[in-house]
Amino acid sequence: MSRTRRTLAEDTFAKITGLHILLGYGSEKPRDEEGNVPAGLKYIPEAGTHSTYLNYLFRTGVPGFSMLVALYVVAWLHARRGARRVRGDARSMSQMLAMAIVIVAAHGIVLSLYVEPVYTLTASVLLGLSIAGVGDVSGSLLPWKKNAEVAPS
Repeated sequence: MSRTRRTLAEDTFAKITGLHILLGYGSEKPRDEEGNVPAGLKYIPEAGTHSTYLNYLFRTGVPGFSMLVALYVVAWLHARRGARRVRGDARSMSQMLAMAIVIVAAHGIVLSLYVEPVYTLTASVLLGLSIAGVGDVSGSLLPWKKNAEVAPS
């Protein structure tokens, strides 16, 4: 992490205190028509930038941050399950989706993925495809849970 990114991360953690731990600072920047922050309003533009996770923590607090992490975990579990349960092209697609989620999640550490529209679209399509799945992957997503036998219909 460069000195700039380290400073931004330190500033972000220093500013997330009190009620902001739960509520964050919100997703909008209060500005007037000239683009200036009106007097009396507290907006800290340098905090919560560069990292998807720090951005969500800063703007939405712990609940929003937790939901973002849960979305990545659920999408990865779906893709992983597909990679283990289906065969052929569907298996290859599920394996690629599982790896792509790991890559996007890792990339989110150093770049805020939801700032640029093309990154938002790419991450959204990837997560959607992973959760939608390819093929029949009924049963638990959790690897340590045994799947109940499904009676034929």
